[in-house]
Amino acid sequence: MTAQPTHRHDEFHRGVVPEEQLASGTPTAGYVPTASGTGEAAWSAAGIPVTIIDAKGDLIAGTAADTAARLAVGTNGYVLTADSGETTGLRWGAAASGATQLASITAASAAIANTETVVVSASLAANSVTAGMSFRIRAAGVGTTAGSPGVDTFRVRIGTTTLTGNIPTSVAPAANASVTGQPFAFEALLTVRTAGAGGTIIGECQALGDDAAAGLFTQLIDLSATVATVALDTTAIKLLELTFQSGAAGSSATFHVATIEALAAASLASGSGVGSSELVYRYTVTGSDKASIDTGADTADAGSNDWTNGDVLEVWVIARTDEAAVTRSTATLVFNNDTGSNYDIEQFRALGTSVAGAGAVAGASLQIEVPGAGASANYASTGRATIAGFSGTTFYKTMEILTGYNHATAGSNFGSLYVGSWRSTSAITRVKLGCLSTNKLVVGSELLIYKRLAS
Repeated sequence: MTAQPTHRHDEFHRGVVPEEQLASGTPTAGYVPTASGTGEAAWSAAGIPVTIIDAKGDLIAGTAADTAARLAVGTNGYVLTADSGETTGLRWGAAASGATQLASITAASAAIANTETVVVSASLAANSVTAGMSFRIRAAGVGTTAGSPGVDTFRVRIGTTTLTGNIPTSVAPAANASVTGQPFAFEALLTVRTAGAGGTIIGECQALGDDAAAGLFTQLIDLSATVATVALDTTAIKLLELTFQSGAAGSSATFHVATIEALAAASLASGSGVGSSELVYRYTVTGSDKASIDTGADTADAGSNDWTNGDVLEVWVIARTDEAAVTRSTATLVFNNDTGSNYDIEQFRALGTSVAGAGAVAGASLQIEVPGAGASANYASTGRATIAGFSGTTFYKTMEILTGYNHATAGSNFGSLYVGSWRSTSAITRVKLGCLSTNKLVVGSELLIYKRLAS
């Protein structure tokens, strides 16, 4: 049998470059000759170089036509999200289920004394944090103090290395002397205001004891002072940490539980888990003081503004008013724009070392105390109203409200626990934070609303 001659066009079709038509010139390292179909072969890249990958979990993403780049692996539990504002068109972010636990302690901590020590920390991947994203830190344990205990200090830090990060919020409650095994709790809420290399973050926190006279702290609730935003370079890997430091060598605290959660900054996708959190509404007063923040009238800075499919509503208030010559002013909460005589409240409050109760019925709003213009500079109140069954239509709406603020003058710190009611069987679909008379909420005051999903 006579062998059939090989035709040059057959070789090209098979991707074989005939010897006499090999590419000429000196190729770039890693390039190979590739048949072009006609004429001399060309040198071309042999594919995406493996050197683009630097670490386990890295991804390759297109940044433009015929161009690829590395996307670093994200934080544990984060999901990949399309974002046209990013170089690769992608970013890592909190899962759509809303609250994502980033870290927790699995055993009680050692007794932490008067050296600042990390209680719980979470690593945040570069470019995984976006404007509007919030974080919640919770912890609880027991404390023991010396005869001269000083003040205990809780700090939230965020930075590139442990114990060195900027502090978006902290609180330093004075401790009672010579107590043993007294319980305490801590909670902080942080929000990323801006992202990027020049990003910013702000936070508020509170420390709670159980007895101002004999408990760990000299007051039931101690709230952080309002501070300006601190720098946060979201393009670099960060550590988010809760730290503790007692006020004396003979004082210490043992933490039994501590968690860090990321809260989604956008509305959640359908199918999110039962009990997960969704940001419904966030609005911050900017530019000039404002009479009220109304979810039905003021366009949100972030949030879904979706009041359906929820079991529990959390209304967070960070506020101060312009009321002249008073340290303690009054803010108001109104639901569904109802200003009728439909609000009842019972209050347990502490002012300095004085503790008292008070109540009122048939009011036109729920009234909560906040600092006025006469209060120490930079102090604001922080508070949370928790409303179970807010979307129900059978009972009146009853809620727990925890609020308070600190003051630079001794004896003027204030904390309060309320039970409030709105006499309506309607589902809550609107919240308004306002002031009495012609007073206004000052710049920086904020209304944050989350819901826990029913399905």
